Amino acid sequence: MNYIEEDLISNLKKQRIDLNKGTHFIWEGKSPYLLKEDINRLGEKIRSSFTGYLSLTVDYVTEDLVQERTNY
Repeated sequence: MNYIEEDLISNLKKQRIDLNKGTHFIWEGKSPYLLKEDINRLGEKIRSSFTGYLSLTVDYVTEDLVQERTNY
């Protein structure tokens, strides 16, 4: 699903995800393709919807790496 344009939480509920249980999100390879405002909005929606333990793993790329200003 396109979780920026569609309602992620409603779709998770349709799949019978229990928002009261501990949940771990893996956010890999998403951030470079999204607007900061969309990331913040989605993050807040997830944070406010899950009442159980919530954790998040994120990978990200710095602007220096994107602009090829590093030795990597």
